[in-house]
Amino acid sequence: MKKTFVISILLIFIFSCKSNNKDNFPAPEKLNDSIEVSTLENEGIDTVFISNLIDSIEKGIYPNIHSLLILRNNKLVFERYFSGEDAIAGKGKVGLRHHQVDSVHDIRSITKSIIGLAILIAYDKGLIKSLDEPVFNYFPEFKQYKTDTKGAITIRHLLTMRHGLDWNEKISYSDTTNSEIQMNRSNDPIDYFLSKKTVNPPGTVFNYSGGCPQTLAAIIKKQSGLEIDEFVAQTLFKQLGISTFEWIKGKHGLPYGASGLRMRSRDLAKIGLLYLNEGKWNEDQLIPSKLINEAQQLQVNIEPDFGYGYQVWIPTDTIKGRPFTTTEASGNGGQIIAINKTFNTVIVITAGNYNRRDMTWVAPDLYVKYIYPAIQ
Repeated sequence: MKKTFVISILLIFIFSCKSNNKDNFPAPEKLNDSIEVSTLENEGIDTVFISNLIDSIEKGIYPNIHSLLILRNNKLVFERYFSGEDAIAGKGKVGLRHHQVDSVHDIRSITKSIIGLAILIAYDKGLIKSLDEPVFNYFPEFKQYKTDTKGAITIRHLLTMRHGLDWNEKISYSDTTNSEIQMNRSNDPIDYFLSKKTVNPPGTVFNYSGGCPQTLAAIIKKQSGLEIDEFVAQTLFKQLGISTFEWIKGKHGLPYGASGLRMRSRDLAKIGLLYLNEGKWNEDQLIPSKLINEAQQLQVNIEPDFGYGYQVWIPTDTIKGRPFTTTEASGNGGQIIAINKTFNTVIVITAGNYNRRDMTWVAPDLYVKYIYPAIQ
């Protein structure tokens, strides 16, 4: 009798543990934001990997992660927010923040990717004649800088960071000699960018530059009459149902083109879904599929298994012996939108590890080591 009782208690305990494990990963809350929800298990993602990932975040192995969202098959299957130290571009550190579904967060250089989408929209609307049109066609007021081969810089060169100008963003953004920092502190960022001397023929060498998206934003202003924040709000965010966002402006009064946006994580997921679904949102083709697919193709091979498209990174990782290519919009501090068409996934990460060059890990490790291997 006693033995039977003990066995019964053990069975109840085991069943309870299994039930609790399932209850740890319910479907995210369905909100009125056009994002469908499901569960990890229903969409073929092994919860053991995700449990281990969350445990690693909470133990500080991957510190100061602020949000993690996983979408598969166009459905949000995991959503978690964390407390952590944060900062705001242009303001500095803001201390401990308890991040939630409605929190806007610095997305830093993901801003570049959104400006890249805005250029595609402007081109589709006929505001831009060609991606191969010379940039100086839009800035006759700076014709004095159109020297040597600099006049050959095109919109496509800006999209792919092959401008050929003397620019240094390889050093920390806390260093005042960083070219982007100097541009943001200038009275006229376009004058600052276009006045830089030529060091390589345009279109030949990749050199990461915040001056590229800032100049692309200025071209949109020239052609549409709208500042980049207004243009994006009217032609992209409105269609995606994104109404809550902030766009930090510099002392020159212009929205920062390289890193000024602050957005909610679910809204970043919408941007990811737009890439995943070839420019389509619900039944509306917001960006022609040809253009957005071109944006996600390898335009510049920087090193083996790593390159650049139109304002997005194109890394290739090997998972279970097979190579998988991701489209990655990323920003300083650990901000990520990762789009993988093979896995049919979108992953959103926000974090507060700004200007950290001492870390032994990077934000993509979360999906390379845990999320991708979890997909069955």
